[in-house]
Amino acid sequence: MIDRREILLSATAASALALAEPLCAATPAANDAGAAALDKLFDQFMSENLDRSPIFATSLGLDTGARAHQRAEVDDNSLKGIAGDKALDSDQLRRLKAFDRSSLAGIDRLNYDIELFKLQTGDDANKRYDFGPGGAGNPYAISQLSGIYSQFPDFLDSQQPVENKSDADAYLSRLEKVSTLLDNDSEVARHDSALGVVPPDFALDKTLTQLKTLREVDADKSVVAQSLARRTKEKNLAGDYGAQAAKIVAQSVYPALDRQIALVKDMRTRATHDAGVWKLPNGGQYYADSVL
Repeated sequence: MIDRREILLSATAASALALAEPLCAATPAANDAGAAALDKLFDQFMSENLDRSPIFATSLGLDTGARAHQRAEVDDNSLKGIAGDKALDSDQLRRLKAFDRSSLAGIDRLNYDIELFKLQTGDDANKRYDFGPGGAGNPYAISQLSGIYSQFPDFLDSQQPVENKSDADAYLSRLEKVSTLLDNDSEVARHDSALGVVPPDFALDKTLTQLKTLREVDADKSVVAQSLARRTKEKNLAGDYGAQAAKIVAQSVYPALDRQIALVKDMRTRATHDAGVWKLPNGGQYYADSVL
């Protein structure tokens, strides 16, 4: 969820652009109209990605102005949400393919090709695999390395802004939604397990250790409660925000963690020691898609 949507031109793309500079300098100047049209299309893609991912908007510092409401919202990491993300990827690919590449030159044509490659490989993987959060490279919704349980405490502590009362209220609003996010992860994991997509036993052992460690902390001592208490105090904001956060953790987040712990324990009974993705449905192709 949190890192599911990426900037249109990734760090990999940026590296490719840097390497291609001499070549681009030797090509004809880009058609101004074509370049402007491509910029507009990319802006649309970025806006759509941000619309679907308030967490992405916050991570980029874009949850302000017209997007200020997103600071209190979360992504949809349910099966329905994953399907929606895949549908958007497919539609963006369709629109990019319909774009007149011949209207571009130099760096604009390279940008087009990079984005086309990203969307095409992502769409191909989305259509091949009905498990995981989408695409390839991360087959498990819940593991020792993946899942809302391992991501959200740090996100709220280090990326969620707390500068004023509105921010503190947004923090609480997001915290209230964590139980739904945890249950969504469990929904996806349950769906995937039915397809035979289960992490190896040693990974689930580590997952259980991490889940139990998170759950065993008193609610008022949890990272998310302590973080909000500390930061609202630093900003001299009136109200016992730490206590409010602790109440949400105790009454909402921890019961969802208990449900997830029970699910992972059940998954553990069906896990094997095989770690390779070859064991997954269409595992050989999944490996190939993951290393693209």
